[in-house]
Amino acid sequence: MNLKIIKYDKTYSIKYNSQKTILENLIDNNIKISAPCNGHGTCGKCKIHLIDGKVNTKVKNNNNDYLACQTYAEDDCTISLSKVESQSFSVLKDFKVNQVNIDPEIKKVSLKIDRNSLGNKSLTESVNIKLNTNYKFTLKALRKLSTLINESSVKQADCSFYKDSQIHMVCSEDQVIDIFNNKEDSNTYGIAVDIGTTTIVMSLVDIASGREINYTSLLNSQRQFGADVVSRIQYSMENSLEEISRCVKDDIIEGVEKLIDESNIKRQSIYELSISANNVMQHLLMGLFCDSIALYPFNTVTNDIVEMEFNELFKSRMLNCKVSVLPSISAYVGADIVSGLTACDFGKTEDICMLVDIGTNGEMALGNKERILCTSTAAGPAFEGANIENGVGSIGGAISSVKIDKNNIYYDTIGNKPALGICGSGIVDITAELFKNKIIDKTGKFDDNKLKNSFINITGDKEDEVDIVFTQKDIREIQMAKSAIRSGIEILIKKFNCSYDEIKKVYIAGGFGSKINLKNAAAIGLVPENILSKVELVGNSSLSGAVQYMLNKNTKRDMQHIIDIAENIDISMDDEFNRQFIDNMSF
Repeated sequence: MNLKIIKYDKTYSIKYNSQKTILENLIDNNIKISAPCNGHGTCGKCKIHLIDGKVNTKVKNNNNDYLACQTYAEDDCTISLSKVESQSFSVLKDFKVNQVNIDPEIKKVSLKIDRNSLGNKSLTESVNIKLNTNYKFTLKALRKLSTLINESSVKQADCSFYKDSQIHMVCSEDQVIDIFNNKEDSNTYGIAVDIGTTTIVMSLVDIASGREINYTSLLNSQRQFGADVVSRIQYSMENSLEEISRCVKDDIIEGVEKLIDESNIKRQSIYELSISANNVMQHLLMGLFCDSIALYPFNTVTNDIVEMEFNELFKSRMLNCKVSVLPSISAYVGADIVSGLTACDFGKTEDICMLVDIGTNGEMALGNKERILCTSTAAGPAFEGANIENGVGSIGGAISSVKIDKNNIYYDTIGNKPALGICGSGIVDITAELFKNKIIDKTGKFDDNKLKNSFINITGDKEDEVDIVFTQKDIREIQMAKSAIRSGIEILIKKFNCSYDEIKKVYIAGGFGSKINLKNAAAIGLVPENILSKVELVGNSSLSGAVQYMLNKNTKRDMQHIIDIAENIDISMDDEFNRQFIDNMSF
């Protein structure tokens, strides 16, 4: 059988395996679709529309709309994916790099060589004497260097330096790794990568100047295996670690190609990739079995920096550069938090500060250069739009802000496009507005006297827009997510033995965290109201730390210092956290 798939402006045709669901067939053919519940039929996100053909489904359909994970094709079919799947993400790219002393490991060194003044010294010896260094040279560099003093290279070599006296070397630590006769060719670039559970953001940086050249973002294709890290661990255990690892590597390669093409740079000018992510994402990227991360006592394979060649990790010779996977603190406090703490100077300040990274996971840290406490809470993917009836990510058409005034609902969408769903910042707003207008009570229950049904229609009857509803179940999802984050904050403060007044700065990081209305976040109890004046939105602090890692060679030492002074608080078995969690469920 054949299955034809229409996705936005692309059409795919695949051979259909009748023993598998439509979702499984899409995954097998690398056609990306969101499936936060990992194919259990509970999230309702993998919707398809049947255009032609016959299917068999386990779930009742509506107007030829089906769940791909619960549906089998019975003959040749044509389907289309939802509008949501066809939209591009509006992913946070903004990041801050504190005033970093630009002192990278990768450096450019220029010098003039006089062939006639070498005497009986070797060329490499002469270079080192001239520079007062003790560089070693790669074979690639030596081959280029040999053309400088050997005339036969003019006829035989692709590029001979024989007529040149000025050379430009690219050095890494104590090694010369490449040589050029043109200064422009010796430009050194690096790519910082932040692998989020939902999205991947990449920044192309000029290592010598620290200037961002370009950026790109894309959806993490692993979302088809589940919205959260536990679902993905489960998939890697029960199905294929290689498959879920390949997905994210393909995403990164796609991003690299886009950055190179758009920036019009030579791929040989890229000398480093630094990758920051939570520990599960990093394990899956490297193809490390990680069943143990999901099981108490949550053992990782490694929390250390892992360095390798590009080809070793990606099985591709597209780049010839070093890849650094940045270090973590514990199983659920990953490199994204280490990078964030580094970017916010936690390892250098005497002031007590807090970092809260609100995403699919709720990770937070409290401390200064002497001591840091950190933890991770199972906030779930609600703030990323998963497990919400009409929840979506930050796509064009996502409702991003909501206001209720005199029973009228006003909202804005990303890109001012017709509403397709509601994203994290909009979810916080609608919850806060419902509470402030007493449409829900402190327990989160809808007022039966104000609503006939256990949901509210945000969009009403506007033309060209689908009905976007917010349900009682959605409110329960938000209550659990916000309670987990708030309880984590309170536990850290208590165990650090400090007060809110003693906290100098509260950094809120992450794509979702950068867009929320802080007053509404406080209104629903996501963050304490008495810290609002101390809040600084720092954007993608994980990406910021990954950039900083490439710009200053001492960042590795700074990260290690943070790890050395950090103490992970495991709240999974903490009775006090459980009590706080119950208390913080209320608005």
